[in-house]
Amino acid sequence: MEAFVQQSINGVSLGAIYALIALGYNLIFGVLNVFTFAHGTVVVMGAYSMLILTTKFGVNYYVAMAMGVIVSVVVGLIIERTTVRPIRDNGWAVVIATFGAAIVIENLMRHYKHVPALPVPFPVPFEQSYITIFGDARIAMIQIFMLGVGVVLMTGLVLFVYRTKMGMAIRAVAQSPYIAETLGIDLTKVAVVCFIVASAVGGMVGILYAIYYQTIYIHVGSQFLGLKGLVVIVVAGSGNIPGSLVVGILLGVLEAFAIGYIDSALRDFVAYSALLLILIFRPSGLFGERAQVAFKV
Repeated sequence: MEAFVQQSINGVSLGAIYALIALGYNLIFGVLNVFTFAHGTVVVMGAYSMLILTTKFGVNYYVAMAMGVIVSVVVGLIIERTTVRPIRDNGWAVVIATFGAAIVIENLMRHYKHVPALPVPFPVPFEQSYITIFGDARIAMIQIFMLGVGVVLMTGLVLFVYRTKMGMAIRAVAQSPYIAETLGIDLTKVAVVCFIVASAVGGMVGILYAIYYQTIYIHVGSQFLGLKGLVVIVVAGSGNIPGSLVVGILLGVLEAFAIGYIDSALRDFVAYSALLLILIFRPSGLFGERAQVAFKV
C-alpha cells in the first residue's frame, strides 16, 4: 500500500507538469487551429535562462526564476511573429516552420558558451527533505513546492480563460474566428496574448521540471516534454482545458506506476500506447465532443 501511495504522489507531481504544458498547447491551438512544435523549446528556455543567471551571474534565485519566465515569453513572441503569423492560414506550414524554429533555437543555445550539450545539475530553492504521510510513503518538499505552484498556475489559467474579458475573446475566436472578427475582436491581438500566456506558463513549467529532477538538458523540451504535451491534448481532445488537466495527471500517474511496478524503460510505452489506442478507437479524444462546447461564449 505504501508503494501505491508513493507512486501516486510521484505520478501526480509529474502529471501536473504534463497538464500545464498541454494547457499551453491548447491555448495556441484553440485560437490559431495549428500546432506549434516549438512550444517544448520555449518551455526549456525558461529553465536554461534561470540556470545561466543563477550559476554564471549570481542573480537571486527567485529573481532569476522570474527572468527565466520573461525569456520564455520573448522567445514565444519571436516564434509567433516570425514563424506563425506570416503563414498561420496554412496549418502544415506552421508545423514545419515551428519544428525548424525549435531546431534553430536549440542549436543556437548549444553553441552558447554557458550551455553544454549534456544534462547539467540544476539548483533547487531549498535542501532536500521529506514528510512521511503513510507508512514508508513520503512526499518531498520539492514535490510540495511544485504541486503548489502547479495548482496556482492551473487555477489562474482556468480563471483567465473563463472569467476575464480577454478569456471570453479567446473562447470566441476558438469557436469561430470569422464571427469573432465581425464582433470587433482583434484576432492578431488575441493570438499574441495566447502566445504570451502559453509561453509564460511553459517557462515556469520548464523551471518546475528542472527543480523536480534537479537537472536540465537542452533537448528535453522538444524530445520529451513537448511530445508528452501533445499526447495529452490528443488523448483529451484538442481545445478541452479541463480534459487536459485530467489526462495530464492521469498520464503522470500511469507512468509512475509503470516505473514503480514494471520497468522504467516502459514509461514512454505507456504514453504512446495510450495515444495509439485513443486515435484508433476515439479519434476526437476522450473529451472531444465536450471540447466543441467548452469554448462557447
